[in-house]
Amino acid sequence: MRLAYSLFIALIVLQSSRCRSAVLDAPQASVKREDIPKERVGELLVWISKNSSYNTDFPPPKFIFVPIDELQRLYYGNQRSTRQGFIYALYGKGTIWLDTLFSSPRDDWILVHELVHYIQDKNGVVFKCSAEAERDAHVIQAKFVDELGIGKKATPKLLNSLKC
Repeated sequence: MRLAYSLFIALIVLQSSRCRSAVLDAPQASVKREDIPKERVGELLVWISKNSSYNTDFPPPKFIFVPIDELQRLYYGNQRSTRQGFIYALYGKGTIWLDTLFSSPRDDWILVHELVHYIQDKNGVVFKCSAEAERDAHVIQAKFVDELGIGKKATPKLLNSLKC
């Protein structure tokens, strides 16, 4: 089953030649599991505030966990090909969608990226195009990965392609 509302989906794509955004229907069912500890989300929001100009004084977003195949389907539908990037998480309207195998702190680089999209949204930031929002999130994510030494960063090719 699908929910009646649509979500604006922002993505993490580390090996794509361009940024994509889409409006998709979200599935109603998700795998039940514990949310990410609020303390950890708070720590990451503080880190984002110290490493960006964003106000991060907002309550945590909602988290929904779905199998990784469902994340791919949500973003690409039935159009997935080997030339497209791999989706690690999605953000839409105050909700972060993560793989059921997400583990903090191992995967916090993914969470930081999506939290940046959440904070962009909460701050009412208007970008010329979605590629600018993606670039901003990737730059902050890269700082996080450099500082902690855990996670993945966007390739220079991807960063250069994130233009309007």
